[in-house]
Amino acid sequence: MPRPRSKLLKSFPTVLLKVNHEARIGSQQRERTSNLNRSRGGGVQGSMKRNYRFVLPCALTGVLALASAGLAAPSEGELTKQAKITKAQAEKIAMAKVPHAKIQSEEIENEHHALVWSFDMVTVGSKDVTEVLVNAKTGKVVSVSTETPNDQAKEHAADKADGQK
Repeated sequence: MPRPRSKLLKSFPTVLLKVNHEARIGSQQRERTSNLNRSRGGGVQGSMKRNYRFVLPCALTGVLALASAGLAAPSEGELTKQAKITKAQAEKIAMAKVPHAKIQSEEIENEHHALVWSFDMVTVGSKDVTEVLVNAKTGKVVSVSTETPNDQAKEHAADKADGQK
């Protein structure tokens, strides 16, 4: 007569079969998912690559937009609002520094960490241009410099190169 087995021993092979079956099903499911991901571009890595293809350009665009907004040169109107000295007052100050000259061009700009009115002045009978910088907040003359036609050509080329960047 066979010995009676305990319930645990009787159910043990059945439990092993169920665990083995579930392991096989899980393995097959993982393999199908893996194959599907590979066909779409390489599993988890492919999925991340697809995300980077979208996220990275968006992030770079956002960073560049913020940087260009912060680094963009203020307009002449914005600079004029910051000035305490009007253009007419600055012209009188510049004309006093270079008598008998005519103003060829003027602009307001940030130069040497200061807001200045810049005047290019031409004296009759000379090809040189005298540049007078007047501080737009205090009215003091910041600098007076004379540029030869050769210096002017170099400055024009540098300005043109800066405009293309």
